[in-house]
Amino acid sequence: WPNENDLAIIGNLADPDGDGLHNLLEYALDLDPTDPSQSGLPQLGCDVVDSKRYMTLTFECRNDDATLDIDVIASDSAATPIGSWTVQTNAVSIGQEGVRDGMERRKVRDSQAIEDGGVRRFLKLRVDIP
Repeated sequence: WPNENDLAIIGNLADPDGDGLHNLLEYALDLDPTDPSQSGLPQLGCDVVDSKRYMTLTFECRNDDATLDIDVIASDSAATPIGSWTVQTNAVSIGQEGVRDGMERRKVRDSQAIEDGGVRRFLKLRVDIP
């Protein structure tokens, strides 16, 4: 944002293109904060392990900025305060073909099988600067 100082436009939590994605998330996913495109967003999927199904989240994100914390988090309720969601650590090996320099493709599997959980389960991508 050359020559721009307005935090409503350049702030980490600003959304100048109105697509519902704040600047920090768009930066972490290498999206264009001036274009309200929804391409490049994390993709929800499902893996079967030992005949049980697990939700997955697959996405491309920066690996060239050590100031970013990028986590997949899970909860049984979307209304749970974000600080109470559980960080998911089950990284799944995934190909890196076609990924741009400074980026990596990640796939994270939920720790709870769909069959073992309650009625609902939610995964989110959380991006922070500590």
